[in-house]
Amino acid sequence: MKRIINYVAIVFLCFSLAANEKAIIEGLSYMAVLPSEIGLDLSSFRGDSYSMKLCDYILENPQKSEFQTEELVKYIRGFSISELYKYADRMETDKKKNKKTDWKNISMNPTVWRMDFLYDTMMGDSDYYSMAEEFLKNTDPLKIDEKRFINILEATDYLLSVDETEMRRTAEDLKKTVEGSAKVIIGTMNDDTFFVSRENVLIIDFGGDDCYIALNDYSLACGENGISGIIDFHGDDNYIGKSFDMGCGINGVGFIDDREGNDAYSSVYCSMGSGFGGIGFILDRGGNDTYTGNGYCQGFGFTKGVGFIYDINGNDSYIVRNGIEDSREAGYHAHLSQGFGFGMRDIASGGVGMILDNSGDDLYTGEYFVQGSSYWHSLGILYDNSGNDVYKSRRYSQGAGTHFTTGLLFDREGDDLYHSWGVSQGCGHDFSFGMLTDYKGNDIYYSNWLSQGAGNANGVGLLIDYEGNDSYKTVKTDSQGWGNPLRETFSYGMLFDMQGEDSFNKINQKTEVKTKMGVLIDKD
Repeated sequence: MKRIINYVAIVFLCFSLAANEKAIIEGLSYMAVLPSEIGLDLSSFRGDSYSMKLCDYILENPQKSEFQTEELVKYIRGFSISELYKYADRMETDKKKNKKTDWKNISMNPTVWRMDFLYDTMMGDSDYYSMAEEFLKNTDPLKIDEKRFINILEATDYLLSVDETEMRRTAEDLKKTVEGSAKVIIGTMNDDTFFVSRENVLIIDFGGDDCYIALNDYSLACGENGISGIIDFHGDDNYIGKSFDMGCGINGVGFIDDREGNDAYSSVYCSMGSGFGGIGFILDRGGNDTYTGNGYCQGFGFTKGVGFIYDINGNDSYIVRNGIEDSREAGYHAHLSQGFGFGMRDIASGGVGMILDNSGDDLYTGEYFVQGSSYWHSLGILYDNSGNDVYKSRRYSQGAGTHFTTGLLFDREGDDLYHSWGVSQGCGHDFSFGMLTDYKGNDIYYSNWLSQGAGNANGVGLLIDYEGNDSYKTVKTDSQGWGNPLRETFSYGMLFDMQGEDSFNKINQKTEVKTKMGVLIDKD
């Protein structure tokens, strides 16, 4: 009787909700499960003071993940960095902004940040925890100095809104105004080369095929307790970093705003849109671009941080390779990139990492922990709006959450290829939520194990495909709508294909409700 009541309630709810939430509710109804049953009650677990409200909200209400993602997309597309950070941290926004930027107040109290502990594999435990503790002492900018930090965010909003004509008119005045808080360099119309050796430098360049080179870590477009950025209006440009640069915000804002051209971005760690108690991003407005790094990059959010890449158009390549070898599998690397949120387990919650690619046929390649995934009270999102895209990874990827966290991959349109090995393509592991949603196109999904809508160790994993003739291939049986019971409760897995002529391991299979809370639904 209880199952019948649940089913009726679910059908009633579906008439008034957004598309993704409707699909989740309808799919769960095949298992007689309500949305409230897949959310995590965080009041039952020990938390910490570093959590970002949006990360917790989605973990508690995973059926709302599409709506909340669209809120972030709205702020990014509107170039509203101040509203984006406040929404991620507090789920609040201000209707009124300061009428005028206070350029004399664009730096926080100076603190020396060194966070090599993230990737220094030779560091001992005592040094690791000592450096982590030092970072955490001053890692909440809205609490430390809310007025000053919001002023830095709103100064960034202003810089992104200024067109070329206005910037030419005001650049020299800006240089004089911010003296003492940031160094301003104004380029030429020629092919310039900029060597940067320190944090908090603003570079404005109006033309030419330019080269930007970091001489040290924590330098090129690294906003450390302040603001740092590059605004490049024209040309095919080359950005060469080291670590903690190229759109890295550390208790401040670091950014690159490239407005035209086919560009190449390459760095090592903690770069290309990475946030650490602040916000770091790359905004690329046009061209076929290449992003290459070793880890903690390409939309990476650490504790109290937001990191993202917003690429508006072009056929782009996001490549993460080499780096830190993962202990679970020789020859493969833990990359923590491409829309990845990361917290320190049992120490501090993480942040929000995101890639938003608006159009083009794109390539995403990485190994462990990539492509809309996260670890420990964080949020990772990869959102590709259109194009025929290729996603290649190894494990913990393509919409995967691992340990009390959420990972999301949304692909709005195109004939796409998803290839991974395991724990991917809509997988939630250990009280986590992972979801891959593809809206249009004839798609191919391949993975080996624990993928394609798999919930493990009290996790929830969903794969939802709305339209197209699709092919799903897995090797092991713990996939394609699979869940297992553990710790006296359930895991939930769901693969929901809503339209098209589809094959599942070469079989034209219809709906199958599996034991232990898993379901494969081929609706059409």
